[in-house]
Amino acid sequence: MQITRANLYALVSESPLSKVAPHLGISPTLLATICRENDVPYPGSLYWTFKSMGRPVDLKPLPKSLSDVDTSIKIEPTKRAGFRTLVKSAHTGSSQATERQQKVREHPIIIKRIAEHEHRRREALASRNEWVIKNAPPALNDVDRRCHSILSNLLYALEEGGGRVSATEKGNLRVHLQEENVEFLIREKRKQTRVVSNLGGHVFSKQELVGTGKLMFSILTYWPGHYSTAWNETDSVRLDTRVPNMLDRILEGVAALKAWRIKQEEEEERRRKVAEERAERQRQAELERSRRQKLVELAGDWQVANVIRGLIAALRSKGIDGDSEAAGKPLGDWMAWADEIADDLDATRDGAASFFSAIATEGSQRP
Repeated sequence: MQITRANLYALVSESPLSKVAPHLGISPTLLATICRENDVPYPGSLYWTFKSMGRPVDLKPLPKSLSDVDTSIKIEPTKRAGFRTLVKSAHTGSSQATERQQKVREHPIIIKRIAEHEHRRREALASRNEWVIKNAPPALNDVDRRCHSILSNLLYALEEGGGRVSATEKGNLRVHLQEENVEFLIREKRKQTRVVSNLGGHVFSKQELVGTGKLMFSILTYWPGHYSTAWNETDSVRLDTRVPNMLDRILEGVAALKAWRIKQEEEEERRRKVAEERAERQRQAELERSRRQKLVELAGDWQVANVIRGLIAALRSKGIDGDSEAAGKPLGDWMAWADEIADDLDATRDGAASFFSAIATEGSQRP
């Protein structure tokens, strides 16, 4: 197909690449490459996250083409069957939907799951323990194969959208996309039924969960505003036709988780700034207290210095005999010693700048 730069820019500006690409028959990764090669800007994941939150967003304008004519871009759909076939089948209600999906090769994760199931079954059947043989994993049936087919289509579609899929320890499936994880599963719906069994000539009757022949899809990851998603098959609606809805729901969860994480990070940053501001106010208050205390201390020393100077002046006014001594020390030396003490106590002796520097230094040295 052919599309102009302007039309391509309009498409990628209205919806994320993961939603535009399937309609063009290509993967989001290939669509991003085409946009870059043709100088067509497209919003990133944060743009759509912020937009869904109602926050202001900036959209980069389309740069002018090097030529006056808006050149067309050729887009060739990829040949591998996958999400595009499922979208078409789901929306047209084609009776061949299941047949098409069964033609899609099984995903490696599903292949491994089947192999492990068969291995456990063979081990159980090869044992000589009647109870182990009785409880051996059952052979795969049509419901299991349909479940594997749906899962393979869904996993391939998630990978086409840039996701990284994996199995969890509990046997569920997880997609890692845009730094977020969404866990989900598809399994046969079960119901409790009383089952009578015969083992070693003894008849047992007990309640067991037995398959209903219908599948169900569940999202297990919680995000704000979402508690559970479980779609059950009915006689009229098969799960095979709801793969596009499953994909949309998973992508919705990824966007919601990303928005929630960004909100949490912003809240954490706000708390950090509030804590820093509170700590700074406390530091300034402590600094002011220590400076006031230093001022009062220096003022007291200044008063003492003036009292000492007045005392020395009064002693000098009475006349001092240079040859007189007190405690074996000349009176002149005693007077000089008293003057030094007064000078040491007087913080104003070197002027106002030195006086207030002593106050500022005292405050900054406190922890």
